[in-house]
Amino acid sequence: MSDEIRQLKITPDTVEGFKLLQKLGQGSTGTVFKARRLSDGVTVAVKILFPALSRSPGFNERFLRLAQLGSRFDHPNVVRTLASGLSNGFHFVVMEFVEAKTLENVLARGAMDESRALQIALSIARALEHAQQAGVVHRDVKPANILLPRGGEARLADLGLAVVAAQGTAAGGVTGTPHYLSPEAARGEAALDIRADVYSLGATLHHMLTGQTLFPGSDVARIIAAQLSEKPKPPSKVNSTVSVQASKLVERLTEKKAGDRPTPTEAALIIDAILRGEKPFETVSRRGQGAKENAAAQTEIADACVVPPSREDETEVSEQKRKNSPTAIVAPPVIPARQTSPREETVAGWPGPQIPARPGSPAAHGSPSPYPPVPPAGSPPGQRPQ
Repeated sequence: MSDEIRQLKITPDTVEGFKLLQKLGQGSTGTVFKARRLSDGVTVAVKILFPALSRSPGFNERFLRLAQLGSRFDHPNVVRTLASGLSNGFHFVVMEFVEAKTLENVLARGAMDESRALQIALSIARALEHAQQAGVVHRDVKPANILLPRGGEARLADLGLAVVAAQGTAAGGVTGTPHYLSPEAARGEAALDIRADVYSLGATLHHMLTGQTLFPGSDVARIIAAQLSEKPKPPSKVNSTVSVQASKLVERLTEKKAGDRPTPTEAALIIDAILRGEKPFETVSRRGQGAKENAAAQTEIADACVVPPSREDETEVSEQKRKNSPTAIVAPPVIPARQTSPREETVAGWPGPQIPARPGSPAAHGSPSPYPPVPPAGSPPGQRPQ
């Protein structure tokens, strides 16, 4: 495709209304240039799409949808799409320019600090939550599409282009980057949902924590086969400095079955809990452990509620004994404390971890949760996938 771009001779004036200044990079959908908007001098990023994309079935409809959805991608963890159009035979997309390194550049130096890796993963999980609300699947979450501005939060790039990059899957093609590809994407399934992006986020987090991809190597066929059937090594087995909580998080995000993975909202809650020093994966579901354990626990609590007799009671008992009275001593009624069963969350069959409320938080005092509710099963597109 790059040869095709060169043959068509991109010039600084190829995109009307913009002056192309510098080539920034090239991805799976096109070439990105730093540019100046002529109307106001603002610096932007312009991606010129590969011509082959426009020849794929349904491209015009998808490109029109990009123009309609572009303004809706407004989130602090998403690179905004500003405009799109056709100029001199090229389809192009205008995005805000972000002065930043890519995560791919940073990972060239090896594994990252765990806290920083989790902060980046949290930002991208929130970006995916926004994508889910807009009904869009990114399809290519990877380090090269994650920008790290100096002093700012990580941002996900190319979200808008996901709308036009969905070609080929209906015919069994594979869209995405092999090292971060979900099993369902590797199979070429047409109906991908946001859980495919969650897998890619997990694969990216594994790379950040260990300095290695899930399945190292350069043999694309072997990597795709491994994504389909092999269980990757937990990050803590690759890098002994990785915590148990972070390692288990990656394992959950990269479950082979899409239904066993958390949604972006749930992933963000878990990551946030780990960053606060909590251990959400230490809580084991008590479901199926039988009534014996529950009965024993209730007996123990009931025993703890027994009130010992007061001095006045003891005096009264002694007096009754002295008088040899048959009067029975009846203790005041004990009102046991209200019992609360351990919280269990289930994500399409996966018993999720308990996320305890942070002391002092609204949830700890019975106030409404600050987090958005997880959409119920059967919700329309844009909500929690099934």
